[in-house]
Amino acid sequence: MKKKFFAVAMATIMATPTVLPVTANAATLSGAWWTAWTEGYELKDKLEFDIDVKGGDAVWNNFGTVFVNKKTSGTQAPADEAGEGYKEYAVVRGDNWGWGGGDNKTVDGTDITYEGGIADLGDADFIDTMKDCKVNLVITKNGNDVTMVSDITGANGKTVKRTVKFSVDMSAGSYVFFTPDSATIEVTPVTVSTPEDPSEPSTPEDPSEPSTPEDPSEPSTSEKPSETTTILSGAWWTAWTEGYELKDKLEFDIDVKGGDAVWNNFGTVFVNKKTSGTQAPADEAGEGYKEYAVVRGDNWGWGGGDNKTVDGTDITYEGGIADLGDADFIDTMKDCKVNLVITKNGNDVTMVSDITGANGKTVKRTVKFSVDMSAGSYVFFTPDSATIEVTPVTVSTPEDPSDPSTPEDPSEPSTDEQETTTGEVNSPDTDFDITSEDAEKIEKEAIVTGLPENVTLRVASIAKNSTNYQAIVKFVGEKLKNKKVAAADLSLEKGGVAYAEQPNGKVKVTLSLFENIKDAKWIQVYRYDNATKTFVEVDKVVEVKDGKFTFETDHFTPYLFASVNGPEEESTTTAQPTTTGKTVTDTSNKPKTGDSAPIVVFAGMAAAGLAVFAVSKKRKNA
Repeated sequence: MKKKFFAVAMATIMATPTVLPVTANAATLSGAWWTAWTEGYELKDKLEFDIDVKGGDAVWNNFGTVFVNKKTSGTQAPADEAGEGYKEYAVVRGDNWGWGGGDNKTVDGTDITYEGGIADLGDADFIDTMKDCKVNLVITKNGNDVTMVSDITGANGKTVKRTVKFSVDMSAGSYVFFTPDSATIEVTPVTVSTPEDPSEPSTPEDPSEPSTPEDPSEPSTSEKPSETTTILSGAWWTAWTEGYELKDKLEFDIDVKGGDAVWNNFGTVFVNKKTSGTQAPADEAGEGYKEYAVVRGDNWGWGGGDNKTVDGTDITYEGGIADLGDADFIDTMKDCKVNLVITKNGNDVTMVSDITGANGKTVKRTVKFSVDMSAGSYVFFTPDSATIEVTPVTVSTPEDPSDPSTPEDPSEPSTDEQETTTGEVNSPDTDFDITSEDAEKIEKEAIVTGLPENVTLRVASIAKNSTNYQAIVKFVGEKLKNKKVAAADLSLEKGGVAYAEQPNGKVKVTLSLFENIKDAKWIQVYRYDNATKTFVEVDKVVEVKDGKFTFETDHFTPYLFASVNGPEEESTTTAQPTTTGKTVTDTSNKPKTGDSAPIVVFAGMAAAGLAVFAVSKKRKNA
């Protein structure tokens, strides 16, 4: 019966144009789970996608495929956008795991089944393959039966096929979207289902379509650029648009869905090199990369100091938050449209933003600075715990109209450029990396008290192509060079879906020891601070008891756990001041056993003397 149906279906496909090339462009997304989403694609009978994946160190650090009942744009969390009646039929992860109505169950309670993929490769090879691979994904729907076939080709030379099947009532609507999971994905639609109305005039094969970029009659100044809208969502410095060259003028329309802080909107970054947005700009641009100025939405910026460019010149502001006040500014930026015009005259840059909020408020902001940009001049945008949709409106006039590198040139091999610039971070010491198996074990054994009902802790490794990883490499190299360290991404989820809200007050977290620090007696906990882009101490040094340690926090983000000396050990080692005013212990100069007893005795006497002095001073000051 199935063979007969397949034969009839094939005959139908051969006879009529049931599958059409897609006109939509590639969507590039980067971030943690449930922080970024593609638009939703309607699934009538067949969808096909080419997906480039730059994954991380856990089996789930690639992407998820989500089947829902409503069309979404990807500009905000799908449930928020779709509103009442939104339903997720099934969520399918890359590592043969999914949910909807339970583990590997659809919302109807039917099974989600898997063949191949990670089951054929094994965890280690699967992770290695998904770190840099191309996936051809074909999704077909026959009534309520859905089949997903993925052909995966890794840069490591490994190939594997995966087939996923489930059956679910999708009569309320049928759409598919994708979301990265601590990874970077580039999703390119290849085919779409047949429109029900064959008279639909917008088929891409129509040669009369007037928007062909090859048309030589197109004006070359202040024209509509060929770049499409870019939708980004995530915490600060986790996602970036491509860089746009600033010659004289750039104009953008930016839709913003902001957060609860004045900075939860977006930043505008001025640099000297072109970047594609597929990885951290400094990593991609390499040696010589320079940030002239970074301008936040709340009249704050930096480059060479607070509200200073890299040259030390002032960044000045008029209007914006200064006119609205903090509360109205936050409320306006939660849902607003921004028309941003950036002009450059020599070294003088002016940014004029016309902001219109869904709350009815409007405000203008003008930013000015002067900086030497002779090494190159490009602009890109990055969200700050927000979702932004950036659409270029005008581009600078090309100096040479015959220049083939203008943005209108469709032959620009952007995908090749992205591939050649993407790579793993070169870190001198990655002993802090945790394995996916270790992360799963720690997660299962974790105890967290004080969280909202049904909210649980998720433990994951840090993706090597993330900015957080770069910060870890730097911090460990500078501050924890001789320590045993474990790095983990601690986040929250509810019902298998990322939970974006942070705790309302302190919660207590108890974790087992990671394999990296299995012999630790005392732990110093550090958390990533988004404001300073580095790690800060959490609480005091905590003692390990029965292979577990406990700390309190009010923020879930990347964490470092360092094996350190306890209070008793600290008093017998040499304290050295750090740049932060705290002390770290240095035992590298301890005498070797048996050859310097007098020194040991002297050190003990000195320590005792210091202790007496400290007590005496304390009593005097009491």
